[in-house]
Amino acid sequence: FGRPTGRFCNGRLIVDFLAEGLGLPFLTPFLRGKTAENFRQGANFAVGGATALSQEFFKEMGLDLTNIPPFSLDVQLEWFKGVFHSLACTDEERKKIMSKSLFLMGEIGGNDYNQPFFQNRSFATEIKPLVPKVIAKIENAIKVLIDLGAKTIVVPGNFPIGCVPGYLGMFRSKSGPEDYDAFGCIKWLNHFSEYHNHALKRMLYRIKHDHTVTIFYYDYYNTTLEITRHPAIHGKAVLGQREFLHSHRT
Repeated sequence: FGRPTGRFCNGRLIVDFLAEGLGLPFLTPFLRGKTAENFRQGANFAVGGATALSQEFFKEMGLDLTNIPPFSLDVQLEWFKGVFHSLACTDEERKKIMSKSLFLMGEIGGNDYNQPFFQNRSFATEIKPLVPKVIAKIENAIKVLIDLGAKTIVVPGNFPIGCVPGYLGMFRSKSGPEDYDAFGCIKWLNHFSEYHNHALKRMLYRIKHDHTVTIFYYDYYNTTLEITRHPAIHGKAVLGQREFLHSHRT
């Protein structure tokens, strides 16, 4: 953009590219919109760093809340309901709008795992057990949208966190050569991302909805691996050697 935009990124977000691809204007962030007219072409309720689980949940875990915003998925759903009711005067009109809209639900859950990971919590007893709780929150959010009239919902999986510089840096001193794949990613962390994604797909398969509703799973995991492993094919530059990348958190 060449200017500050308030995005959790120094460029465009995935949802920006999606809007461009569909020939739509960029979505208005919820906290920036002032009237229903600001959201006629869509709205973005996401918040950088937001979690599926509530801030209160993490407080009970004993986590430092400094980097956990109080805008969990439940809060974002309430924001959505407010905009939903402002768009039309009757339920019939609102459901018509919903039926013609595309909903991008996520990626959700990454921040729920980031927080305890980066606060050195136990993977086996504190982090991995969060997965079913996160999946349940996503399932509830999807059901709310369907009840309000949504017909087309895209639900992305999580990214391969074993390739994320922050995790590579954090586990560098604890990892041996056998812990890395051929592309320098930590295998067990990527297996955890796959564990979340398998649970998400199982939930999407069993969630009840009628034949007029379409739910797509979008594979962020393998898409990211493809770009990471073959950057030149996708017009990306290789930024440095493995040792350099491991020392940086982002």
